[in-house]
Amino acid sequence: MVLNTFLFIDPGTVFHPLGRNMRLQLCQVQKDTENNPLFTEDFFADPPRRWEARFDNGYPNVIRDPADGKYKVWWSVFITDPVSASTPLEKRPTTTYHPVNERTAALAYAESTDGVHWIKPSLGLFEFEGSSANNLVMPIAHGTGISLDVDDPDPNRRYKMLTRMDWGPDNHILCAAFSPDGLRWSAPHRLVGFNPRADVHNFVFRDPMSRRYVLITRAWRDGMRVAAVSYSHDFLCWSDPVEILRGDGPRNQIYDMTVFRHHQHYLGLVSLFHEGDRDALDHDLVDTGLAVAWDLDSWTFAAEGQQLISRGSGSYPDGDWDCGCIFVSAPPIEDDGKLWFYWMGGNGPHGGFRETSFGRGWLEVDKFGHYSQVDASRPGTLALGPFNIPAQGSHQPVELLVEVPEGGSVTYELWSDRYRQPVVGFEREACRPLTESGWQVLDFPGRPWRADNPAAVIIVCHVTGGARLFGIRGMLHPRRIAD
Repeated sequence: MVLNTFLFIDPGTVFHPLGRNMRLQLCQVQKDTENNPLFTEDFFADPPRRWEARFDNGYPNVIRDPADGKYKVWWSVFITDPVSASTPLEKRPTTTYHPVNERTAALAYAESTDGVHWIKPSLGLFEFEGSSANNLVMPIAHGTGISLDVDDPDPNRRYKMLTRMDWGPDNHILCAAFSPDGLRWSAPHRLVGFNPRADVHNFVFRDPMSRRYVLITRAWRDGMRVAAVSYSHDFLCWSDPVEILRGDGPRNQIYDMTVFRHHQHYLGLVSLFHEGDRDALDHDLVDTGLAVAWDLDSWTFAAEGQQLISRGSGSYPDGDWDCGCIFVSAPPIEDDGKLWFYWMGGNGPHGGFRETSFGRGWLEVDKFGHYSQVDASRPGTLALGPFNIPAQGSHQPVELLVEVPEGGSVTYELWSDRYRQPVVGFEREACRPLTESGWQVLDFPGRPWRADNPAAVIIVCHVTGGARLFGIRGMLHPRRIAD
């Protein structure tokens, strides 16, 4: 039996014409305030890491390798940045940051056994200022995307990398590299005939549905940043990037996007860059929104104007460690009923001085967003579907993921999609109300969901007392409405 799970952050699961007094609210990633930040720039530490002049956006690629159980992160760092190196922390609030061409990027590495305590190991792979006692794994690499491909039969290609090799301001090449362990990499291989601008995190993964390799990068359209996608069957020959998502104008541009498959959806963690109004309080800052898609070519925002991960409070230099910019560059890692998100957070604006740190936060599994009452004093109605229920699935349970506070409830009924009215015997009065939280079975006592029910049904939910609805699962197949 194959159960499909659909989350209500996807507008294709909701039948909006029948809705009343309900709205979608993204859940907020809960930050690990006990442990954050997990590590930070150590250029001014004692002893100093001289190759950590500026993390900048960082773009952390976080993977938990099943082979050894370790959490691993690779991130971009400017190992030379004359302006950052020559400006002490106490002088930065009164000094304007002007990046110079002499900045040099590289890829750094750290690891952890628990996701909390991280070590920057001395790897001895590349020399910096006369010593190889550092944690660098690739020189002159910028915007690097790393993927663990456990299905590749070649053990030397388990880890795959797409990175922009920067030899200067007008000399960059997008390259691929491979590694058995994420530390010892092959020489970067230039991608013939494929060299997009790629001046951002280049997120790569193998799509579990099509088995193709996917690159999510950034393109520029009409003077604004947009998300674009490319595909490959061998990780070396790539299709031209095609735009897949843009913001609502210069105030909300897509800086980069991290994509992953979750149940029947593709989800995108979107870095939203705020530009276009220098008087705005969020000018030159970066938040994290959420996008959703049924396929990798057609995306929409789950809830425009809402953040999945909000910046910390305050401003440079005394604000929270991530009060200026947040860059989430890896899918969440599931552990013990929680999805753990890792990000680089800066305490200042994108174009100014900021010290960047690495931190994390969590959501409960499947709880990315919920529908709840707009006006708590009035009942709400949320209609779901239409769904086709195959004959072999008519006796299988259909469940809602809900949070029901004391005194609240969710009742429901089946409507015929064809006739747009309740199905006889499956009216609201015949259902067993939901009064507990978690995955709850929709039940009409004494009346199983038989195969002779209408082929397509709309599930109409009635909500009171502040109950929240997150998703639905069962042998259901949504039917998109074209009219």
